[in-house]
Amino acid sequence: IAPSSSSSIASGPLVVRRLLNSWFVLVIGALIGAAAGFVSARVADTRFAATTTVLVRQASATAPSLATNSMRAVILNPRVAAAVVEDLGLPMTPGSFLGSLEITDVPGTYLMRLTAVAHDPTLAAQAANKVAQEAMAFNETLTRTGDEKLQRLMQAELAIARQRMNDAEQRFTEFRSRQRPANPPLHVAEGEGARLHAELDLATRLYEEIAVQYGKLRLQVAEQ
Repeated sequence: IAPSSSSSIASGPLVVRRLLNSWFVLVIGALIGAAAGFVSARVADTRFAATTTVLVRQASATAPSLATNSMRAVILNPRVAAAVVEDLGLPMTPGSFLGSLEITDVPGTYLMRLTAVAHDPTLAAQAANKVAQEAMAFNETLTRTGDEKLQRLMQAELAIARQRMNDAEQRFTEFRSRQRPANPPLHVAEGEGARLHAELDLATRLYEEIAVQYGKLRLQVAEQ
């Protein structure tokens, strides 16, 4: 009985030592797991920012703030964001991408800075550049569409003015040709001739003015 009792008492400290060793291993494992999780979380949350600069060119003398505000509306258009997200395969919606995009103006200039963020530095740079490219392409489409409509209106006005000038010139020419054989009273001929000449002069000046404005419009379109 005594040896049996002695053996039972001797096994107590051994169990405690094993439990202490297991507890130490568990603590070390937990610390290693926590450290790995912290590092993983920090790596997962790491984001890189890339910035590109856009020059907003204006054919007319528009204030920098007005020009950049107009361009900002183009950049924040969902069509631009959708093109960037689709082309680069970004894991986000166009709305989320616009929310992460930072746009700042350089005060007193026509410069704008576009900053995009991503978990990869190359992807961030591609996103920033792609936003600028898509925004400029979209702005060009809007400008071209608006200018095409305006040009069509100006062309119609120019055609009407040209026809009015040609008609006035024809009437004046016919009047002068009729005066040679007919010899009407002098005051009648002078009055009618002056009226037709004034009508031709007005039609000519109107046509020239519209032609000049149309030329300026075409120049603005080319500059834009």
